[in-house]
Amino acid sequence: MLEVEGKRGGRSPPRFIDLEGTSHAEHHPVPGAQPRFRGLRRPGHIPEIPFVPFGQLYLITCIDPRVEPAAALGVRLGEAIVARNVGGRVTPGVIKDLAWIVHLHENKTPDADWFEIAVIHHTDCGSGLLADDDLRAGYAARGGWDEQTSLKMAVLEPSKTVQEDIAKLRSAPELAPGIGNIAVGGYAYDLATGKVTTVAQRVIADAQRVGPAGRHRRD
Repeated sequence: MLEVEGKRGGRSPPRFIDLEGTSHAEHHPVPGAQPRFRGLRRPGHIPEIPFVPFGQLYLITCIDPRVEPAAALGVRLGEAIVARNVGGRVTPGVIKDLAWIVHLHENKTPDADWFEIAVIHHTDCGSGLLADDDLRAGYAARGGWDEQTSLKMAVLEPSKTVQEDIAKLRSAPELAPGIGNIAVGGYAYDLATGKVTTVAQRVIADAQRVGPAGRHRRD
């Protein structure tokens, strides 16, 4: 069960994924690790197949530290494949990575359940600064995206850009035909409230099966 609606209160962030029986093993420091990593703990169970997360989720979101999936969405180790970039946008690189996972799924685990893709954009996104003409021109001059591409990457209205990116996934030839079997949903994360709102209900294109608003459902 993947819970996506909810408001963060004063005690803890909302659970994006709620899996029963999750436990943590004893912590064993990694030799030579820096002190900041020595407090990390890993769960007692991680996926046996590296490209099949046991939360059945492929998450595409922003690199902004305020939307770090574990802290903001409650995603635990092994529950999701997480792709992060500026704005959480669906770029050619994101599509190629996803195409590899789809290819592995089709050829190595054809009988396994298909995962779900969640595209999440957020308010107050730093990618919005790509709408600044001077910043965009300077970025292009130093070898970044060209100005036209940069402008399209800006997340100014999460509910709008999420839907644009879902359309990119659905139309990408690299993902066909597997993408037709994958449920894809779009969400907007409000940094001020901690609320994750459904802006594009999860749909499996081939079957047109839709889960209830605010909740992922596997058929």
